[in-house]
Amino acid sequence: MIGGISIIDLIKTSWVIDFIIFIAIYSLGMIIERLWSLYTIKGKNDKFMQTVINLLNEGNIEQAKYVCEQMKSPISKVLHSGISNFDAIPESVSMILENTIDTEKRKMERGVDAIGLMTYIAPLLGLLGSLVGIISVFSGTVNAIEGSTNILMRGVAESLVSVVLGISIAIICAIAYSGFKSRVNDISADLKQSARYYLSFIKGEINIA
Repeated sequence: MIGGISIIDLIKTSWVIDFIIFIAIYSLGMIIERLWSLYTIKGKNDKFMQTVINLLNEGNIEQAKYVCEQMKSPISKVLHSGISNFDAIPESVSMILENTIDTEKRKMERGVDAIGLMTYIAPLLGLLGSLVGIISVFSGTVNAIEGSTNILMRGVAESLVSVVLGISIAIICAIAYSGFKSRVNDISADLKQSARYYLSFIKGEINIA
């Protein structure tokens, strides 16, 4: 309750608050989806990498490709692209690996920029709700003089709730955006390191007994 005005009543009567709540639900859904997607991805996986390299060193190229296909992760897709072009010159393989890493990075960033955008949109929606509430206050001034103070309180409540919701969504999205960007960069760095290791192997720079 804010000044005798129920939050439920505000939700029923304020289109701005309804829209902000929709944005909040949408943002929360994207955050949960990205949390699940990004934090279940294994970036650097030395055991997997060594298994693939050992298979290649034994000449089991098809088996190495099969292992990559079964894992279904960014690192396995990067290695699979390299193994599929095992006989190509190292320069060509390097370009293929870089393109695959870029593709996987774009997949990981899907939805992250939208969450970042919410950090700008949500406060503006809160400001819009605040202005609509203030307009309601002024438009109800005449009625308030006649004793209908409920109109004034409803406008004030709409203004306050809109600002609080908008800022709260922006803070949550900003924290999530920062964390997701950092996670994507960490995984991308691991992929590049694995790609360099693979290139060193095909160039004969790594000696495996």
